Amino acid sequence: MKRAIAVAAATLGLLATVLILRCGGRAGPRAAAPPVGAPTTVEAPAGPVQGILAGELRVFLGIPYAAPPVGASRFRPPQPAAHFATPFDASHYGPVCPQLGREAESDGEVGADDPVDGSEDCLHLNVWTHADERARPVMVFIHGGGFQQGSNSKPYYEGSNLARAADVVIVTVNYRLGVLGFLAHEALAAESPEGSAGNYGLRDQVAALGWVRDNIAAFGGDPNNVTIFGESAGAMSVCALVASPLARGLFARAIAQSGGGCHDVPSLREDPRGRGRSGFARGLEVARAAGCADTPDLLACLRSRDAASLVRAGAQPGAVKGVFALRFGPVVDGAVLTATPFERARQGGLEVPLVAGSNADEATIFMPRLKVTSAEGYATVVRDSYPEHADALLGLYPADGDAWQAPFARLLTEVGFVCPQLALVEAASAGPQPAYAYYFTRRRQGPLGRKVGAFHGVELAYLFWPFAFELGEDDALVTKAMRAAWGSFARRGAPDVTPAWPAFRKDAPSVYRIDVRPAVVADPSEGRCASLRAAGVVPTP
Repeated sequence: MKRAIAVAAATLGLLATVLILRCGGRAGPRAAAPPVGAPTTVEAPAGPVQGILAGELRVFLGIPYAAPPVGASRFRPPQPAAHFATPFDASHYGPVCPQLGREAESDGEVGADDPVDGSEDCLHLNVWTHADERARPVMVFIHGGGFQQGSNSKPYYEGSNLARAADVVIVTVNYRLGVLGFLAHEALAAESPEGSAGNYGLRDQVAALGWVRDNIAAFGGDPNNVTIFGESAGAMSVCALVASPLARGLFARAIAQSGGGCHDVPSLREDPRGRGRSGFARGLEVARAAGCADTPDLLACLRSRDAASLVRAGAQPGAVKGVFALRFGPVVDGAVLTATPFERARQGGLEVPLVAGSNADEATIFMPRLKVTSAEGYATVVRDSYPEHADALLGLYPADGDAWQAPFARLLTEVGFVCPQLALVEAASAGPQPAYAYYFTRRRQGPLGRKVGAFHGVELAYLFWPFAFELGEDDALVTKAMRAAWGSFARRGAPDVTPAWPAFRKDAPSVYRIDVRPAVVADPSEGRCASLRAAGVVPTP
């Protein structure tokens, strides 16, 4: 029996590694192939941009929306890109933002020779639009990758399929990652007129939306009808933008895919949970790892370091604790974010309609990274990650002898994604704008589906491009319905699907189950989310 379990775990690990790499893990900078076609030029306020006419679509790749954040501009808000005096060549993708090029060593340490991919000159966006000049809704996608990985040039974010099916303009953006995008330190706050630090990656996203507002009409998009959407860290970015005063008025609707509820956002100066996650505490660790903590001018030292050494410094083990705890990401800084997105929703609702949801088996592809091989190991991870709630969690998701993997995956999925996301939708539903909840349950048939189910990021294969597998006839039905739902929400602020997808109400909760046979359910967790709220594990709306 133990050997069979070990073989199954190894098989799952191999499959998960492949899928993690395809879903934004450390897989290197492989980009989608640019389309082939005749040149086409747009006269935009930013200047002339020359892209590619590919059938009924026009494609413009790698357009700078901000100046390169290098030298003295590193760790500062983005500055406007230079105006194009001659046609900008938008026939190929721009560089990825600096990031580790492969998995770190198994012990979590990153060495001086570990490759780092990308360039700091990475603040670019891509546009897929239609050949005719009729104005269409705009959908701006923000990629995932834990705020440390990913780019808008990955093949599974290629926007042509969704642009055609939903009859929209698709924009995908890069933003600064890791240390370069989210480092917070007291010295950075001291030089900021707002007393702010970190969140440079979020400021990049705001700048990209400003570029869309000013330029997208030239590309056939309606600047007054912009929807932001993102997956994983991209969904957390969507939540942050919805809550940020800097982004107000730059978009009309928002979609958060597998963002985990957007509630566990640390502050700059304090860490009430004692998990080593305040922005300043993490920034001090990075400064030490970079060899700058004890220099006369810490910021000059950090700005003089090459990007690769800073990325490696940011990947060193630190005090951050928790299964899904992020090394870097948004912080409540008083300027970009004045409260967590969840608090913002609970305090008065959100100013735009929201779609938010999770997948049924989010955590299956993360489990191999935890290297748990027994029920005892499962209990140890839970006690280390959730010390104040461990007994309640192990009681709600009990291991049954050797059958510990399923309850472990269910715990991580519901605690990390499903239940916080439902809480966010419920909180938002009390406000002036409608909020819609979904639960993606489509599992592939065969061994892969049985191993990883509806794993984290799988819905992207139905929305954009089938990166992990070929889609069969039943999958094509899910693809068609999902693209129609996202497109109709972008067009009118309500998903138009069959059966009808009602807005969430606290007195009549409704969650749209996305599958071959879609349905509306009241509670996909079968009561476990209520138990987690009662135990204080997830927030109460």
